[in-house]
Amino acid sequence: MLFAPFLLPDTIDRILYLDPDIVCINSVRPYYEQPFGKNLFVASSHQYLTKWLHPINKLRLNAEDSESYFNSGVVLMDLDTIRKESSLKEIVETIEDSNLLMWLPDQDVFNRLYAGKIKEADWRRYNLGPRMFDQLNFFFPEKYSKSWAENEVVFIHYHGKKKPWKERGNYEYSLGAYYYANEARLKEFEEERVNRLKERGMERDETL
Repeated sequence: MLFAPFLLPDTIDRILYLDPDIVCINSVRPYYEQPFGKNLFVASSHQYLTKWLHPINKLRLNAEDSESYFNSGVVLMDLDTIRKESSLKEIVETIEDSNLLMWLPDQDVFNRLYAGKIKEADWRRYNLGPRMFDQLNFFFPEKYSKSWAENEVVFIHYHGKKKPWKERGNYEYSLGAYYYANEARLKEFEEERVNRLKERGMERDETL
């Protein structure tokens, strides 16, 4: 993710990076087309998880300007501005800095290098974890209902050790249903694609 601005063609001015354990359930257009302001990135901070650790994160990453610790699973990137204000050399030097104590290398480098240059997006809509949703739903059922999720949430992030594709039949969080629904649609799409290819193959054979 960090190298993307320097590997992609200059004709691409912005990209949206997503971890592979994310499912999109609503339109990404408003998120993707939002202005960056003076920032290089847009990302979410899971402050309910990290606020108590933030003083430690600032110390171990030598990031005194950091106001929060951002998750690198969903990141909108202003490639043009990143190319002007950052460099591959800067990223590599940070990775190689032996004085930094890194627990999550890509995420730590992201937070170390770009503190103060990341626009915060609401994690409840753009980086929602299944466990946290169930907790919100339990304590605030009228506000954080399944209907709310279906209408408001864009990205579900299945972060952590428990994954719906590993725990089939035993996945304990309600948002797992969206993964299974998307998986079923992808299987249908793949079956249709294979059938079309077979039909085209048969048509070519008949013309020979």
